[in-house]
Amino acid sequence: MHDRQFYTVMQAVRREGSDRGRVSLANRILNDNYVSASQVKDIVQLFSHENSKLDFAKNAYAKTVDRQNYFMIFDCFSFGRSKEELANHMRNNR
Repeated sequence: MHDRQFYTVMQAVRREGSDRGRVSLANRILNDNYVSASQVKDIVQLFSHENSKLDFAKNAYAKTVDRQNYFMIFDCFSFGRSKEELANHMRNNR
């Protein structure tokens, strides 16, 4: 996704009133776009709840153009269990 478009996406996701709404909107945007790992990280950081972060990160993996950099997403998680679940998802969806 180009920078200008990504800026617009970030603004729209920020305006959503709840994590559920933010995740839903971000996932809909992914349906028609590809993203970088850095962009995924920026979006994940907009979510408050660990489960929201994990759900989006798992969904975004398939639409990420530089999967070799996906390791940077692990910094967004507070719990080892979430990091492990994301790592398993990545291994199973190469």
